[in-house]
Formats: sequence, structure tokens, C-alpha cells
Amino acid sequence: MEDPSPAPSGRATSPAANPRGDDPVVIWSGIGLLVSFVAAIFWQTRRFGLVFFDDGRRLAPLLDAGFTGAGVAEAFAGGSAGPWQPLTTLSLMFDAAVFGDRWSGYHLHNVVLHAVAAALLFAALTKLTGAMGRSVVAAGCFAIHPLRAESVAWIAGRADVLGGVFFAATLLAYAHFVEKPASRARYAVVAAYFAGGLLCTGALVALPLGLLILDWWPLRRMTPFAGGRGFARAIGRWSRTDVQQRPLALLIREKLPLVGLAAGFAVIAMLRGDAPATSLPGRLVTGITNCAANALHLVWPVGLAPRAVASSDPTDIGSAAAATLGIAAITAAAWKWRHRWPSLTAGWAWYLALGLPTVALLPGLMPTTADRCTYFSQIWLIVAILWGLGDYADQLPVRKRFIWAIAMAGLVLLIWACYAQVLIWRDGQALWKQVVATVPDDLAGAYDPTLRVERAAALNPTFAAGLIACGDALYADGGEPAAEEAWLKAAALEPGLTAAWGRLARARLERGGSRRLPNGAEPAVAAGGPAADAEGILRRALAAAPDSPIVLFHLATLLERQGAAAEATTLYRRTAERVQAAGPVEDMDGAAAVRAATRSHPAP
Repeated sequence: MEDPSPAPSGRATSPAANPRGDDPVVIWSGIGLLVSFVAAIFWQTRRFGLVFFDDGRRLAPLLDAGFTGAGVAEAFAGGSAGPWQPLTTLSLMFDAAVFGDRWSGYHLHNVVLHAVAAALLFAALTKLTGAMGRSVVAAGCFAIHPLRAESVAWIAGRADVLGGVFFAATLLAYAHFVEKPASRARYAVVAAYFAGGLLCTGALVALPLGLLILDWWPLRRMTPFAGGRGFARAIGRWSRTDVQQRPLALLIREKLPLVGLAAGFAVIAMLRGDAPATSLPGRLVTGITNCAANALHLVWPVGLAPRAVASSDPTDIGSAAAATLGIAAITAAAWKWRHRWPSLTAGWAWYLALGLPTVALLPGLMPTTADRCTYFSQIWLIVAILWGLGDYADQLPVRKRFIWAIAMAGLVLLIWACYAQVLIWRDGQALWKQVVATVPDDLAGAYDPTLRVERAAALNPTFAAGLIACGDALYADGGEPAAEEAWLKAAALEPGLTAAWGRLARARLERGGSRRLPNGAEPAVAAGGPAADAEGILRRALAAAPDSPIVLFHLATLLERQGAAAEATTLYRRTAERVQAAGPVEDMDGAAAVRAATRSHPAP
């Protein structure tokens, strides 16, 4: 993998034109190769539907609202569920307006965005490093690594792939800016792309620090470290970058407007997002352990599994200590080899800079262990490894064609592994079978009806929402007993999570043959039997959460069907008051809210 090397410290060299580097066919061939890789792996997602991660909490409001002026204002106001990601919300809202419930359109939109991000990344790496061959391999490894499956195959992973387009565009614009750092127009382009990325995902909040690391390597703009007056990449005008060195203080001052953008976004995201705050010890333990695990998964992507929230225990000192020692050892080695292997130093610093702050330090962001959290932080770590291997390969007495054959074989192996990883996102059952197979002690063991709920005995209660969604999937497939077990476990884990109680009551009623009539009307039910069972469940739920609109509505409906009109009217009235005070309620559609309002009049 031989590429023209930058000039050593000292006087800048004159670029020696390389006809292949000036040929746009070479660049477009690399882009075509990357797009082909992405299509070969992710084209299968056109047949995928929803998994319960894509539930109504995120997509249903967008389907109902449509792509309207009010919806756009709501997206920027932060009224939708989940973190504050207005551009991501608008993107999904656009899909909802165009595709409705045809989920193939959503999936293919993700694929297209990911392909564009990979192509822009290839251009940015070539511009920054001057090494076109290594850049296309690095962009390929990023695009088709199994860790990318979650971001692309999961519809709600839109934040990563859309943010990836802005991220790569920011890197490319920055490589263009450093050639003329006095140009305000070029700086404005960098800031605009960075702002767009922040509006897609909070994972880019530390990008200004990453750009400062790039000033050290590969740009070598930082006077204390690079030495000499600058350097040029002699591979042709398409991918040549000429830079001049500057003092560290001036480079930091140059990033201050970008830091201001990031700080403003972080404040707004914490104020408008609805991610629950977690304790500092929990965030630190999660951030450190996940940082070590994700670095290992980059080189050994085995046992990958999606997780909804952090499962790290703040009291798990052993895992945190082992992860800390591992991170410290790699950091020490990267610093010691900073002159012999500068790409490792820069890549590892980039990985820590973009990985730790967003999951460990910002209290408004939920620490996660998901594969999608590696979408941005691992890019320059891939560069570090490939540039180190490339430098070593250049010293071997072998033909360069042999080295390229090994590189292509590695990419083919990644294609195979990523294709298999994408398959687990085809439906909810396949997804959670993978979780059970890879994390047997996880609460996800309850998601597979063949493994029973007992395997989830003493695990993190924050997975209760996942149990509810899994129960929904099992119930839709006819697995009523397993679904009820999942809902009961969720209710035990979080008694205030009334969606579980409501589902249990509905299931008990329907088990007794009281499903809705063909015309949609609610049939009358006799007291006792399933109705009494359901009423008992709902009254327990009401005791746990007396102001829950969904529980009030279910209980009112049941009492009305039993003939207890007076109490039903009272409960309908309370339901309408809660809906009016709280706005749209999860798990309660508009028709139910209207029905509660129209039946909340005093009984005759």
C-alpha cells in the first residue's frame, strides 16, 4: 500500500504531479467501489420492516403529523420524543410524508446517506493525507465494518448516517480551509457543515477538538510538534494539500467559533431532549468500559449485539479498572511512539476525544453501549491502524500488488461479516435472538419465548420498555402466555410503567373472548371471570400511577362495558383532564383521547 510520503520536517517540497492523481477517473473509480460495497451489503434492507426499536415513540408521531410547517417548528422546538436532533427528525418526517408505512423507503434512504458519507470520507481522507490508496481502503473499512450494521439497518439510526454526511463534508471543507486559513468564506463553510452535523446528532459535539488533533497529524500545522516550515503532498492537484505551520495558541483560537457552536448545541440538547440524566459515576463507568470494548470490537467484531441503554453497573469496579488500565496502556504507547507512528497517536487521541465526552460527561445524554456509538469515533482509529500497517508493508521485500491483494481480501471478509450482521435486523425476533446468543445474562433473555422470563431475574430495570415491546411482538405472533410473562416482568421492574398494565388487562379480556366486534364496537362483558381479572390488574396499575391517562382510559372502558356508567364517566373525565394537561400520550391514540373527551360528561 505504497503512497507518496509527505516531506520530512524542514523545507516544504515542491509537488510532483502524478498523472493518476490528477485523473478524475481514479477518484470516481474509488467512489464507485465504495458505493458498490455499501449496496452489496445493505441493499437487503429494502425487505426489512420495523423492529420494536422503531416503535411509535419515534415514528408514529411523524406519520401522523406529516411534513408540515407546524411539524418543522415542532422538530426545532424539541417536542418530539428522544434527543434533540431536529434535522434527523425532519429527515424522518420527510420519509413519513413520502413513504408512509412503506418501510423499504426509509431503509433505502439510510443506505443512500451512508454511501454518500463513505464517498465524502474518501475524498476528505485523500485531501487530508495525500494518500489516495490508503484512503479508499480506510473509507471502505469504515463503510462495511459490522459495527455499521446498526446505524444503517435500523431506521432510527438515521442520526448517524445523516450526521455522517455532514461530518465527512466538514472534514473535506476543513482540508480545503487550511490551504488558505485567512479565508473567511472557507471557514464559514466548515462552520456551516459542522452546525448541520450538530443538528443531526450530539455525537459530533467534540469535533473541534478532533480538528485540532488533525492539525498535529496528518496536517502538521502545529509548530511545537511538526518542525520546519510546512509540507506538501506530492500526488497531484486533486488531492494535494499545502499548509503552513502555526503556533498552538493560534490554532486553538481558530477553533473557538466551532467550540461556541458545540457548547450552544450541548446546552440546547440538554434542555430540550428527554434523555434521562444519570449519575456521574455511572456515566464514567459506562464511558470507560464502552470505550475499551468498542476499540476491541473494531479489530475483533465478534459477539456484537444491540443494546438500548447502558448496562454498566457503577459498582462494577473490576470491569472499570481493567478498562482503565487498557486505555492507559494504549495511551502511553501512543505517546511514546508519537514520532515513529504519529497516525496511532492522532487516531487514538481522536477516538478518545469523540468517544468519551458524549457518553460519559454530558449529564443530559444517555450513556449507551450500542454499536452505533462507534460511527464517528472509530474513523481515525481505522486510519491509525491502516497507516501503520501501510508503513510497515512498504518496508517489506514483496510486490505491492501482493499487499493490495491482502487489503482487498480483508475488505471482502468485512463484506461477509457485515452482511451477516445486517441480517439480524430483519425483524424483532432475529434481533433479540442475537442478543440472547451473545449476552446470555442480559434481560434480553426474556425476549425469546423459548428461554422464559426467569433468565431476567435481577437485571437492570431500565430494560422494562424493551420487555413491553417484545411482549407486543410475541402477542402479535400468537404467543399470549409468553407475552403476558414479559409484560408482568416489566410491571414488576417498573410499577409506574403503566403501558405494561394496560396490555395485561387487554390480553386478559381478549383471552376471555371479548375482542372488538367486526364493526369496531366495544362488546359488553359480564362481571367476573376475565373481566374481573382485567379489572384487578387495572386497579393495581391505577394505585401505582393514579394519574396515568392510559390506565384511566382502559379502566373506564372496562367499567362502561360492565354497565358501571357512573364510575366510568368519572374516569373518562379524569382521562380527558390528564390528556388536556399533558398533551399526546404514548400508547394512547387520538381516537381514544377523543372518545374519553366525548364520554366525560356527567352521568344522567
